[in-house]
Amino acid sequence: MDACVLYPAVLRDVVLTAADARLFDPVWSERILAETDRALARRRPPLTPEQRGRLFSEMDRAFPGARVTFAEDRSDEVPPLPDPDDRHVVACAFAGNARYVLTLNLGDFPESVLSPLGLRALHPDVFLQSGLARHPRELRDVLDDVVRGANNPPLTRDQILDALARTAPRFAAAMRERR
Repeated sequence: MDACVLYPAVLRDVVLTAADARLFDPVWSERILAETDRALARRRPPLTPEQRGRLFSEMDRAFPGARVTFAEDRSDEVPPLPDPDDRHVVACAFAGNARYVLTLNLGDFPESVLSPLGLRALHPDVFLQSGLARHPRELRDVLDDVVRGANNPPLTRDQILDALARTAPRFAAAMRERR
């Protein structure tokens, strides 16, 4: 999972709740979490260090095998990418035996680089739509769980879907149709 997928709260909650429902196994690295931490600290309003610490502790508790460690110099073995700073994301996916790099920035992860490594970049919208096609009931339950868990502030299903539509518009539209 690229940091850009962990930054938007609703997208993060939906994707991680899907992982908690055992629809996939997430993988991230210390560096991906550090990038997420910096982004959450800059957001308006920013999350406090305590809030970010709780978030990452909860992620570690819920997904003890998700944090992949690898020698940082393994990133140097990844072929060049449009953004050289993203090589660690590919190295993490490779080290974690992932099949996909889940990212909002598909252009940063060209097929020509990922395919020889047995990887593919997927946008969260495509990823969630694919999951919906295979596991419709489970993803409806995931969305219901996210709505129930949204308590600071409380959000309705429509508000969750409105926020999700910013990053996964087709999935949000499909979920609106599946009341």
